[in-house]
Amino acid sequence: MGFRGVGVVAGVLALGIGVGLSACTSSSSADAGRDWCVPLLTVSPGTVQPGDTVTLRSADRCDAPVPDGGWHVVATVPQADGPEVAVRSAESFDGSWSASVTLPRDFPVGDAVFGIDDWDSAPCSDTSGSCAAAFGSFTVRAAD
Repeated sequence: MGFRGVGVVAGVLALGIGVGLSACTSSSSADAGRDWCVPLLTVSPGTVQPGDTVTLRSADRCDAPVPDGGWHVVATVPQADGPEVAVRSAESFDGSWSASVTLPRDFPVGDAVFGIDDWDSAPCSDTSGSCAAAFGSFTVRAAD
């Protein structure tokens, strides 16, 4: 399941309680034979206007393999067909990972999420409560 599916559900939950969901927790799968963590991601600034730049950061070290073509990092609103702004990052989670996007001037006002769309949660079952999504939340307010 990609960021859009996980992000929409988890983003709504996170935005509803005012906290972004993410954590650097170890995950393992006997089927996949690998261990990795989900990095704690922070979005800054937490409140922006359309046209501003937002940055997603992680100070965690996570042994997650970078996918071919890099991470697909997406800022979007928590609705199925909402607009999105994306960038690719080939950086590994070495303790200083970051990615930035500039929101278009017509980006919607309200709650938004910024995260990694192609985070590999394949070993996680749909019924597992331990599958964290790699994203954070921010708010877009109307221009002054």
